[in-house]
Amino acid sequence: MKPEKLLELSLRLIRGKRAVGIEAQAKTPQGRARHLHEAMADMRRAAAGLDTTNQHKAMVVDELDYIAARIDAKPQPSWALVYGLLRLNMRLLGFNDLRGGQGLTPHYRKNETGD
Repeated sequence: MKPEKLLELSLRLIRGKRAVGIEAQAKTPQGRARHLHEAMADMRRAAAGLDTTNQHKAMVVDELDYIAARIDAKPQPSWALVYGLLRLNMRLLGFNDLRGGQGLTPHYRKNETGD
């Protein structure tokens, strides 16, 4: 699958119908960066509503800010961006301790249709 299509499908997870058709715009580094920044803003708003501890919520938001600051219009992403995404995933899975402990449980919610 083309990277532009993968980006569109990924962004549809958070942006829904608003992300349909961005495949063509995502062919340029500037287009990719614009859509990624919009998605990061959406994710930041979603993180603010997480049902978790204040410390965990702040850590997730900090990771999102770190990632957003490293999104640019370069043709290839930086390793710092990749590592930031990896840390964000770990935080969302509850790994909140530099000693490797999973101290928090991931939070799940049903969508509007109840699935």
